Amino acid sequence: MFEKRSNAAFPKVNRSIVGRLYFFEYLAKGRKELPYHDRIPLVIPIKKETDGILGINLHYLSPVYRARLFDALLDVVAVKDEDAQFKIKYDVLDKFSKFKYFRPCVKKYLLKGIRTSTLIPPTDWQQALFLPVEDFRGPNSVVYPRRLVWEDSRDLIKKRP
Repeated sequence: MFEKRSNAAFPKVNRSIVGRLYFFEYLAKGRKELPYHDRIPLVIPIKKETDGILGINLHYLSPVYRARLFDALLDVVAVKDEDAQFKIKYDVLDKFSKFKYFRPCVKKYLLKGIRTSTLIPPTDWQQALFLPVEDFRGPNSVVYPRRLVWEDSRDLIKKRP
């Protein structure tokens, strides 16, 4: 179903990864100090950076909010075929209320922390969206309940206008 690759999928951050959907294994910098992080993020990169990517990690949302955001994002898919990708920019997302669910999901991922990556083809987007593979960890790699992550995200969404 999904083709797993080493981090060679992100050898140099280039435009071809922006707007696509990926799973990857991630070793977060500062993970001992972070309240929690996702070790297997489901990310739509929205911006390339020299040392990594800025992306929307859909796992930070409960399945209901995840579906709402994804449905809104489908309106900005460039081509509706096997080469489909989202045409999104942070400032555009921030302007429109239909995208309000993205705010707690925007994270920076350093290239050196990405272990393996899997490009999700558009035909599998819906299935990937709801696979229960999020792996949130707190300090010292202790499992962190996803329900608490989703509650934090919901609170952030409701705080913003």
